[in-house]
Amino acid sequence: MGRLRTIFLFAALSAALFSCSEPDSSEKFVRNRDRDAVGRYVFDVDMTDSLQTYSMDFYVAFSCTEKVFSSFSNLPANVLWISPDGIVYEDNVLISGESSEPSSTFMKAVKAPYRRGAAPVSRGMWKAMVSVPADSVARYGITGLGMKIIKE
Repeated sequence: MGRLRTIFLFAALSAALFSCSEPDSSEKFVRNRDRDAVGRYVFDVDMTDSLQTYSMDFYVAFSCTEKVFSSFSNLPANVLWISPDGIVYEDNVLISGESSEPSSTFMKAVKAPYRRGAAPVSRGMWKAMVSVPADSVARYGITGLGMKIIKE
């Protein structure tokens, strides 16, 4: 009976350990009102796992008419990355993509791939600060920007 109890206890502990693992992805959406003082969408990005590479996607939410949205093709963005060591890296990209959600008359969303298979130069908590042109925010009624990080 003691051996059976030991096996059961080991199985229960193993199940508990595996069920407490970190998720394979994380997301954060920053509304316009939550941008920093200079208008950047700020994200804390956990890249501490030295055995992983990461993929990243952007999400942009719009509040505009179909006519205005139909003229959208891409959104220029400046992405400043701050490493755990305080080193700053800069990336200029065009966010373009397909509608990711069923849209209503005034609410639209676009999902756009950003990076695939990224291996950071240093592991730890990074900060990503994304700037987009203020005139695009006004023209398309951008209500916020999100970032999804996927462990590969």
